[in-house]
Amino acid sequence: MASEAVLASAVHEVADAFEANELFQRNGWTDGLPIVPPTEAGVRAVLHAADLEADHVLGVEPVRRRRITAEKVAIAAVMAGCLPEYMPVVTAVIRAMCEPQFGLHGSTASTGGSTPMIIVNGPVRSEIGMNATHNAFANASRANATIGRTVRLFLLNFEKELFAHVSVLESRSSKGNEKALEKARAHIRDRLTQLAPVFLKNKFMLGDNFSMLDVAIAPLLWRLDFYGIELSKNAAPLLKYAERIFSRPAYIEALTPSEKVMRK
Repeated sequence: MASEAVLASAVHEVADAFEANELFQRNGWTDGLPIVPPTEAGVRAVLHAADLEADHVLGVEPVRRRRITAEKVAIAAVMAGCLPEYMPVVTAVIRAMCEPQFGLHGSTASTGGSTPMIIVNGPVRSEIGMNATHNAFANASRANATIGRTVRLFLLNFEKELFAHVSVLESRSSKGNEKALEKARAHIRDRLTQLAPVFLKNKFMLGDNFSMLDVAIAPLLWRLDFYGIELSKNAAPLLKYAERIFSRPAYIEALTPSEKVMRK
């Protein structure tokens, strides 16, 4: 039975569901459609239905080695409108997506244009009321629509997680709030350290070839000193990778004067 452990996600206080939706829209945490506000009670209900602890690791994103916790998936499930009894199917989908054969980085890289197709078989499809007959790809079933939307919302916010903390460091409203700044630095430091082992084997994110993933993370690595983020020795492979990027003439040429002075 899942315990009442403290949830790790940030808490935002709003007056009502309308304000919650406006908050999510402003921050880009939704797909443009209204969401069900992921209250603590709602998140705990879906975790309880799957008998999972909030910090249970469902899988690891294969390229950047980021852990996917049950809490993050449960938040997406509530937002999408899932009933608690859908959660075991949702977690099965996420676990399957973490298998090497699926190639999860394909859904989280580039411009995120791919849409995973989910096929559910067995008695559970009837137990949760999935439509397995006519019009299965349309809005004929809450289970069909919300389980698929959960995956999309999860991928959307999973990709933004690291750079959301960068936004805190860049925000004028955070200046002087050392507690918030240090929390953001710690999150970035932890995520980058988890990523470091990838570069024991890889020259770049996806292997020997430079890609858009490298383009996306390079500005953050360049700004580490500017943000006051110091990485441990465990991140040495990542720092060597960063130097490979910075040694590319095209990268240096693309820097603005203000960016050039950010790095010692």
